[in-house]
This record gives sequence, C-alpha cells and structure tokens, in this order.
Amino acid sequence: VNGQNQTSGISSQDFSSPITYTVTSLNGLYTKEYVVSLQESGSIIYVDKNAVGRNNGTSWDDAFITLDTALEYVNSIDDSVLQEVWITADEYEPILNSKNGFNIRSNLILRGGFKGTESASNDRLVDSENCLENHTVLKRTPFTSNEESLFYANEEFTGTFTIDGFDIDLEQTANETFLDIIKVLNPIDVTENNSLKINNCLFNIKTQDSTCR
Repeated sequence: VNGQNQTSGISSQDFSSPITYTVTSLNGLYTKEYVVSLQESGSIIYVDKNAVGRNNGTSWDDAFITLDTALEYVNSIDDSVLQEVWITADEYEPILNSKNGFNIRSNLILRGGFKGTESASNDRLVDSENCLENHTVLKRTPFTSNEESLFYANEEFTGTFTIDGFDIDLEQTANETFLDIIKVLNPIDVTENNSLKINNCLFNIKTQDSTCR
C-alpha cells in the first residue's frame, strides 16, 4: 500500500489524501491498483411532508416537511462533507424555484421510498426481486422551455450526486423542448472527479406526442 507491505487489520495509513492499494495475485503474475479516498459523512437529514414536529430534519418526528427546505439547509453545509437526505414515499414538487427545480450541490445522496420509521436505508420494503416496493415521486409543473429542469446546481459538480428510490414524473408542453433532469448554472471548469448515480428509479416523461426521451 503506497509502496509498503500491509497485512489485514487496522490501517495506519493517512486517508486525508488518496491512497493507492496494489493487489497482487498469489502467483505474482497479476497486479491491479485501486485508489481509495475517504470522505467525511454528515448526519442523515429527514423529509416527511406529513411530519408535525420541529421541522428541522433531525429525525423522522422532526423532519423537514418540504424537500426544498431540506436542500436549502444542505446547501449551507460545506460540500466537502457527503450529505444524505431520506425522503418519505410521498409526492414532492419544487416550491422555491419552480423554473429551475430543486437546488442541489455536489456530494449529495437523495434516498426515497421510506415509510418514515426506518433507521437504515436497507429497512425500506423490497419485493421478491429485491426491488423497492415504494418510491418517492418527484414532479414539477410542465416544462415550457429549454431553460427548465428538475434539479439545478449553481456550479459544476466536483463530487457525486446520487438519487435512489424515486419516480421521476415530468411533462413538457412546448414543441421541441428538451427535458433536463439536471442543469448546471454558471458552470466552472469541468473536472473528472464527478459522477451521477441512479439507483431504484423509474422515469415517466410525457411529451406532446406521448413519447419518452
């Protein structure tokens, strides 16, 4: 590991920078390198439109009642911290910016499909094929121009954005309108250290000619 032999157990490596692991086969003929980076993880933020608590996102009882408010709080946290938001299996639409959609940032995980009692993401109900039984519906008013999107960010991603457990329900009303799922405003230089991950999601996109894009 980084040029030194290391046995299994607790690592003495300093993970404040990426660490390169070199894996060698028993016969010594094959090797492969893996670069490992660790990142600080923030606490879970909860969203339940039917919650009646303190509306601060600290638990299911005190969950934020809108996704916009939860994301507004997330965006106030340093985006070097990986933040995760759990959302009940209800229907949510952007309120604060109906044109651009939900305001997101890098290093963010949005998980849907919760009943509002779970303590782990794998507590969500799954069917016999291990697919989520419940999804959170994300929708917005019909797209009428190419300037609109479901999610938007204020600058280029420099980390990951994950959506997991959603029905994405979109509709366009103008001819030749392209439906952007994510739009980046005021983009800075693109880096290679960003990614979009989509898990357990269904896309329902309605156009004027009733076809999907």
